[in-house]
Amino acid sequence: MDWFYTGCANRHPLSAGKSIRETWPRGAGLAAVCILISACGGGEDGSAPPAPPEAGPSMTLSASPTSAEYGSDVVLSWSTTNASNCAASEGWSGEQPVSGQETVSHLTASATFTLTCTGPGGSTHQSTTVTVASLPPDPGEAGNTTIAGADSDSDGVRDDVERYILMNTSPGGIRQTLIAQAKLFQRTLVETPQASMLTTMARNLECLYSYSPRDARGQSAKLLAEYLNTPERVAAYLNFAASVGAVTVDIDEPADFAKSCGPP
Repeated sequence: MDWFYTGCANRHPLSAGKSIRETWPRGAGLAAVCILISACGGGEDGSAPPAPPEAGPSMTLSASPTSAEYGSDVVLSWSTTNASNCAASEGWSGEQPVSGQETVSHLTASATFTLTCTGPGGSTHQSTTVTVASLPPDPGEAGNTTIAGADSDSDGVRDDVERYILMNTSPGGIRQTLIAQAKLFQRTLVETPQASMLTTMARNLECLYSYSPRDARGQSAKLLAEYLNTPERVAAYLNFAASVGAVTVDIDEPADFAKSCGPP
């Protein structure tokens, strides 16, 4: 067998800077030739191999919730690897740590939140979008031409009143109770008067007191003023009150007011 030392020959102890040829077994009629290439590593001058490139950063970014009521708070959460700094843009801004959480308060419109992070190996970015329920359209003076007014989403609350509630409350019990109360006020204006409506209104007020003991009466009075914003609506409400007359309603103990919370 014939073999050759090639490449790196100057560093092989047997080569002394030249190729070596041997035949085995000696005298064989057929010699096989093999080329043996030694993996020396490094450059031809013996220098160390180049360092591997730095790994690029990666990240996750999420929002909770991704669909929200008008005025909701949204929590953004993120984490990264191989990142040394991050910056927020679009729906938020400023330098951010490479992992963490941030609350965006009172979101009133849909928004996209983008985070860009960089590290020794490059940069990356990710975005998440939160969809926020919009306000009903402002009916303007056209919404006052009838007692019923405009209710574009057919939820039982006039658009102008729903806008008032959403713009002046945060998501939660008080908002939901005022929405329920607004539906009751609407019924007193457009439906046949019934004494049971007054009982339901009393229970609704108890529920509101359970959420806001100091402000419940004032909140209810302001909402009624929003409802009775034309002479025709005032007259319709007075007609309701006169038609049902005096109604006796048993009032719960304050400690039990929360039991009155629920749909009208």
